[in-house]
Amino acid sequence: MSTPLLLTAFLALCLFIYRRIHYHRYIQYSHIPQPPTSFIFGHMKYLHQFMSQGPPGQHIDLALVSIWHSLGRPPLFLMDLRPVGPCLCIVASHHLAEQISRSSATFPWSVPKSYTVGELKPLIGHESILIKEGQEWKDLRKRFGVGFATGHLMSLLPVVTEKAWLFMRLLERVKDEKKVVKLDKLTQGLTVDVIGEVVMEVDVGAQEELLAQPDISEHAGDYRDQELAQLGEGDDDEKGQLSNFTKIYYRLITSYSADGKPPIDWLSLLTKPFSGRRRQYLSAKVDSFLRDFVQRKHQEEYHSSQSLSSPPSTTTTTTHNSSTNPKSKKSRSILSLSLSPDQTPMSTSPSLPPQILTSTTDALKTFLFAGHDTTAILIGWVLYYLSICPRAHARITSELNTIFGEGATPANIKRQLVDGPEGGAEKVNRMVYCHAVIKEALRLHPPAGTARRAEGGTGFEVTELAGCLEKGGQEDRSEKDGQWNLDGMVLYNCATIIHRDPSVYGATVDEFWPERWLSDTTESRKEEIPAGAWRPFERGPRDCIGRDLAIIETKVVVALVHGRYEFVKVGLGEKIVDEKEGREVVDETGCCMVKEKLYTRRQITARAADGMRMKVQLAKGVVSGGLEG
Repeated sequence: MSTPLLLTAFLALCLFIYRRIHYHRYIQYSHIPQPPTSFIFGHMKYLHQFMSQGPPGQHIDLALVSIWHSLGRPPLFLMDLRPVGPCLCIVASHHLAEQISRSSATFPWSVPKSYTVGELKPLIGHESILIKEGQEWKDLRKRFGVGFATGHLMSLLPVVTEKAWLFMRLLERVKDEKKVVKLDKLTQGLTVDVIGEVVMEVDVGAQEELLAQPDISEHAGDYRDQELAQLGEGDDDEKGQLSNFTKIYYRLITSYSADGKPPIDWLSLLTKPFSGRRRQYLSAKVDSFLRDFVQRKHQEEYHSSQSLSSPPSTTTTTTHNSSTNPKSKKSRSILSLSLSPDQTPMSTSPSLPPQILTSTTDALKTFLFAGHDTTAILIGWVLYYLSICPRAHARITSELNTIFGEGATPANIKRQLVDGPEGGAEKVNRMVYCHAVIKEALRLHPPAGTARRAEGGTGFEVTELAGCLEKGGQEDRSEKDGQWNLDGMVLYNCATIIHRDPSVYGATVDEFWPERWLSDTTESRKEEIPAGAWRPFERGPRDCIGRDLAIIETKVVVALVHGRYEFVKVGLGEKIVDEKEGREVVDETGCCMVKEKLYTRRQITARAADGMRMKVQLAKGVVSGGLEG
């Protein structure tokens, strides 16, 4: 082929590539508000600029909030991260978020999850309830929904309280040693123990392992990083196997730590194939343990049900009453309920069908992760805000005194939660201000968001309500009636932005103000906050199945620890102390001023950037002594 022909072909190819890039960068989604676009980098340079302006390692949501303000707070905006990442539509309006998360004629169970959730498959499984769609998702939700019903979870209050009591013992250690500790590590131990008991009815022993460590301060190595044997080797007892399993699962979670870097961190992209193989390796070990566990538990319950249904032997001289034989006690774990014949008709044989075994295993993986991680984060933030907000601290104290009795010791509160006339449920339900504190902590720091995607050709449109459409500072790219077709994009309902909308939350949008959730502040205030403007657990048919467990667990922890301990933040979020008067400086909202704002970073979910570094000491007026006093 002659040189002129080659040159012509090359120029034609370049022109074709240029036009394709130009179309995707400037035309394809031109109807969506967006920042200035680079022909080569899309919006990556713009995002990098805002990430660099923030604190080191900040969560991307914090940069998105700043970008949203820079664009004039539009209801949604585009972040084109191609080819490194997806083309993201950031949803900033609660009206639009509701249209994405609710049922519709096109999507009976809301807009499907985005393909980006596939990154979590090693952690949650290919058959996870977070991934499945349509009837498959509905069947899984029905199977496991019974175990997460509020009434059933309240019946497990004694289990939650006992695990929270171990958390108290850890705090006693920290208090006595007078060292700085990363509270995240302690709350994770608590929530892993709780989810293990509630979901699988096993004692994972995460907190016992922490108690056994000679040092649990922030400088101590994590016991979960210790050398471990292969699952099935070296530990014949179930306790040892569970300990080994916990360490492997922890390593699987921390293998995502590199993903906390900015989305355009090239080193992370280059090493991603290697981290992916490590995840698959660890995931296979987790699967092996859980599959054996599910099959074994099913066989135990199957044989137990068979023996109970068999006619009693006339030659047996010793009888075993079901009320005195602990083995005959029916399991109340979420796993057992999901495998009951009512929920899983195919589970009436000694061996589970492969499909049921796989879906159950992946459900356990999902609940173990989601059930411990987000709750641990929530507990940390609640304890932090109560430590820096005297106004909220005083109201919690008053509420707990009213419910449990003035001066009630942790041991007395524990007895009321476990042995109360209604099993403690009535006490927990009366913790109204504590519930408001939890809601406000989740508003300011939602641990996770949701990404959805409507396939091209579905014609999926969203409409901003009249009067709510705010025009951006740049050229208005929205249609006149505020309608947008969102086919083909990854839709990110950004709770961090939605929760910080000044048009909803007013002048205190960035302040910790639990009273906004109480009806006794103003008669109309609750009506002014639309339900869709608070979505840390998402909303619609695919909201978080474990939201009630997270709230119950947090309330139990607050009830037990609040009157006994004082949490003192160190480093980020540390209170300013007036050197002359020797006391904290309180602002007009009733909260202490801090030296440097505590922010979130990303490791799958949004965590406190420093692991919530704390000192723990006895609260003023508390006499030193044992917990049982």
